[in-house]
Parts: sequence; C-alpha cells; structure tokens
Amino acid sequence: MVSAIPLIGGIPAGPELLIILLVLVLL
Repeated sequence: MVSAIPLIGGIPAGPELLIILLVLVLL
C-alpha cells in the first residue's frame, strides 16, 4: 500500500481499514 499501515500501533487508519475489509470480503 502507499501509506504505512499502523496495525502495529493498534487501530489502523481509515483508508487502510476500509481496504483491509474490502480485501477480506472479496477473498
């Protein structure tokens, strides 16, 4: 992804979270 995913910090950012959810649903 373009921006770093702050999953290590705990709560992911808005855009990254939406992308992750979309990927999980599509898979």
